[in-house]
Amino acid sequence: MKEEIQKLILEHQKQKSSSHLSIDSISLENGAEEDKVHYVYVKATNNNTFVSLYNLKGDMKIWSSTGKLGFKGSKRSTGYAAQVTGIDLADRASQRGYKSIVVFLNGFGSGRLNALKGLSSGGLTVEGLVDVTPKAHNGCRPPKIRKL
Repeated sequence: MKEEIQKLILEHQKQKSSSHLSIDSISLENGAEEDKVHYVYVKATNNNTFVSLYNLKGDMKIWSSTGKLGFKGSKRSTGYAAQVTGIDLADRASQRGYKSIVVFLNGFGSGRLNALKGLSSGGLTVEGLVDVTPKAHNGCRPPKIRKL
């Protein structure tokens, strides 16, 4: 099982250009059931943290965010709020029978690792960890300097 998950992660890293998972691009070998492993995306922005659980087909099953849990204003961007969000998603996922997950981290927010800590302390087994944060490669040309 762990070898299959490692192959999944390597395939996903090769296909970074497509951000959405599809059953054609990532699939388990040896005909393993798709209920064995699920994907959790953690999007950590400067103002909020979103955590969502997907199946292999890319269908969202469960989602949670710091704003949904009642954190308002600047409290949404804290690490504690992200950890509570991870625990909330893990509790609801374990009630539905999900056990093992592969986590994809996205963004530079302060709640990245705290959400991961909440997922693992909430009862889910983290089988893999992938950072899918887009990295800038010099980007667009800056505007010319204004002359007065």
